Amino acid sequence: MTYKIPVFCMALVACFFMPSDVAFAQVPCDGMDSEAPVISGSPVLGNTNCVYPQPSASVVDNTDANPLVSVNGTVNYIETCNLNLSNWGTNACDYTHQAAMMLFNVPSTYKYYSVDSGSFLTMTDGSVHVTATLRCVEHPNGIFTADFWLVNPLNWTAWNALPNAGDQPGVSHRDYKADCNGTPSQHTNWLYYEIQSGGTLAGSGDFAGSNYTFSHSPTNHHFGYQLGNGANNYSPDYGSGGWFVANGSLIDNGVTISTWGVPGDFMFKHICEMVPEMQYMYNATDACGNSSQFTQDVAVCANAGPLLLNMPLAGSSMSICQLAEWQPEWNSNCSGAVTDIVNYSVSNSGDGTLQSVIVEVTGTDACNHTLVFSFEVNVTTLAQIDCIPNPCSGDFDQNLVIGTGDMQLFMGAFHTNEAQYDLNGDVEVDLLDLILLLQYFGEHCE
Repeated sequence: MTYKIPVFCMALVACFFMPSDVAFAQVPCDGMDSEAPVISGSPVLGNTNCVYPQPSASVVDNTDANPLVSVNGTVNYIETCNLNLSNWGTNACDYTHQAAMMLFNVPSTYKYYSVDSGSFLTMTDGSVHVTATLRCVEHPNGIFTADFWLVNPLNWTAWNALPNAGDQPGVSHRDYKADCNGTPSQHTNWLYYEIQSGGTLAGSGDFAGSNYTFSHSPTNHHFGYQLGNGANNYSPDYGSGGWFVANGSLIDNGVTISTWGVPGDFMFKHICEMVPEMQYMYNATDACGNSSQFTQDVAVCANAGPLLLNMPLAGSSMSICQLAEWQPEWNSNCSGAVTDIVNYSVSNSGDGTLQSVIVEVTGTDACNHTLVFSFEVNVTTLAQIDCIPNPCSGDFDQNLVIGTGDMQLFMGAFHTNEAQYDLNGDVEVDLLDLILLLQYFGEHCE
C-alpha cells in the first residue's frame, strides 16, 4: 500500500482506514430493550460508467440507553449464470419434449416445462441461489417460479467418498447420473451439491394457487445436483441438473389437478457472465444483544476496476488500536496486484477528540483501471485508547507538553522505524503513530 504523506499544518491531517468490523463504546444492557437496531438504505445498481457503487446504508439504534456495540459489513460476490433451455443432444432417454423441468405423478400434459428466464448465482461461500420462471409446454399460460438453494459443493473425489445418508459407511458411496446423455467420462470434472430443504414452486397465470415445497432427491443423496459439461443428464451443454421430491398441489384455472407427491427433474443450460454481481451485507448489534441485518444488491459491469472489499459502514466509530490492525482488501477483474494511494483528512476538535474523518483511497489494478473510494467515519475519544502504555511517550522534545514541536520532530522521523517514534508498537513508524500523537495534542505531562 502507498500512503500519500500528509502536509503538516495547524489543521493537522492524518491518514488511516477503518476496519470492516467496528466496536463501539461498551455500555451495559439496561435489561429493558428488546428492539433491534435499524439498518436502512436503498439498494443501488452499477451505472453505465462501470463504477462500483458504494454502501449507502445507515444504522440507528432505538434507544440511547443501549447503544450499538458492533457493526460489520462484508461484500459477498455473486457469480451469475443465466438459465436456458438445453439443446436436445443425443438423448438416450427419448423424451418427447425439450425441457428445463419435468414433473411426475401428474397428468402427462403437465409433465414438461421450458424456461422463460432464470439465474444461477454462486456466492463466495460456494452456496448457490437458483431462481427460474418455468412454462408448461402443453399449457403455455401455466407458469411455475422455482426458488431454491444448493449447498455443500463437493468435487467428484469428495462426493464419491461420502456414504449415502442412512446407509452403512463404506457399503454404498455416492455416485453420478449420466444415463440419459451418455457422458460418463465428464463426471470427474463436475461439482455436486445438495438441494437445501425448503425449495418452492409457486404457480401463476393459469396455475395461480399451485404451490409446492421440495427437497433433495434421492433422500439418501446417492446422486447430487450436478454442475458441469453434460451434468444435467439431458444434453452435452454446460449446465446443471438434479432431482427433487415435492409436496403440494397443482391447480389449473381454479381446478385441482393433483395433490400427490411430485418427483421432479431440473435440466438447465447455463450461459455465464464474466463479471459477478455483489451484495453488501451488514449486521448491527446493540448492548442488549439485539441484532439486525441488511443486504444491498449491487450490479457491476466488465472491466470496472478494482473493488475495495472492506468498505466500512458510513458513520461508524472505531479506536486507534483497531485501526492499527486493519489492512485494506481488494478484488480485481485483472490478474495481478492492486496498488493504492490513500488520503486522509482528520478534524481535530482541540480537546483530544478526533471527530469527522474523511478517507479517500485510489486503487489501480494490473489492467490500469483506476477507481476512487471515499467514506466518512468517526474515531473514538482519548479515554478509549488502550494500545499506548504511556501518552507522554509522544513528548519527543521533552517540554512536558505534546505540541507542535513534537509533531515536527515526528514528521522528520516519518518512516524511519526508530523505536522512539513507534507509539503503537507495530515496529513501523507511520501515519497510525501520527494519529496517536494527534489524539494527545495539548496533553500535559507534568
